[in-house]
Amino acid sequence: MDVYFIRHKMGGGRQAIEELQKRNLIAYHFADEFHDNIEDYPEQTRGLTQAFNAFHAINKTGCIVVAEYTDPASFVAGMIKPGTKTEPLTLNGSDGEVVYKTMSYENPKRFRYADYPLLAAIRPPYSTICSTGRSFSQIIKHIYSGETIELAVDFMHPSSIELMCDTFLKSELAPADVRLEYALLRTGKTMPAVDIYGRSISGKKVFAQVTYAASAPSKLELLIGFANGTGMTVYFSRDKKVSHPGLNYHFNIDEVFKKMLESGLPAWRRMLREMVGLDRD
Repeated sequence: MDVYFIRHKMGGGRQAIEELQKRNLIAYHFADEFHDNIEDYPEQTRGLTQAFNAFHAINKTGCIVVAEYTDPASFVAGMIKPGTKTEPLTLNGSDGEVVYKTMSYENPKRFRYADYPLLAAIRPPYSTICSTGRSFSQIIKHIYSGETIELAVDFMHPSSIELMCDTFLKSELAPADVRLEYALLRTGKTMPAVDIYGRSISGKKVFAQVTYAASAPSKLELLIGFANGTGMTVYFSRDKKVSHPGLNYHFNIDEVFKKMLESGLPAWRRMLREMVGLDRD
């Protein structure tokens, strides 16, 4: 079953949105009118169209829904059955009446992001409502429905893979000439060419790129071009082996995961468990 995420940042004010939560409803607003067909809305904005289509898809298949209301530190997960209709609901909002387009869910369970901080980091950042990525979905299915998550790199979010590779480079598992003494930029989301940048214990600059699937020649060339011979280049990917002029080291992500898991260090095992959404022990 698919997982959908919805945030209730919309017209009507806090009291109206809290009323939606009390009634176990998800909703979107965009216009103070209700129609069964998107073509009947005078202004078919991108947000309205996206929300309308998402509700239409949920009606066909059902879903587990993850809903944020007025408390940014928590969310509610619930089950929407296939065939659940979108219904209008008029409430008194902070600036008058608002017409919400709603769907009801069952078996609500409330969770706090403090208990699952990875979810806060990987939740959809902008959309009002959308289906969620694999990592987010698997954690929700695990904590809500009890589905099993494997302790495997396939179940890690890209940001967690980057952090794992950063930890690897700072450990004795890494060769001495690229073993990081310290990082100089935040891991990931720093520059298109480099995910990890720092100094090795031998004083050399280290430029590393993490690719989550098979290698992309353009990324590899971007990394080597950016380093421009001024330091050591490191490339992480799912390939068994990668060689390229100007590339100093290639590490297979699956092998890195396996080495860290089998290292005998309890802290690394706990870290990897939490990175896939399992309890630490």
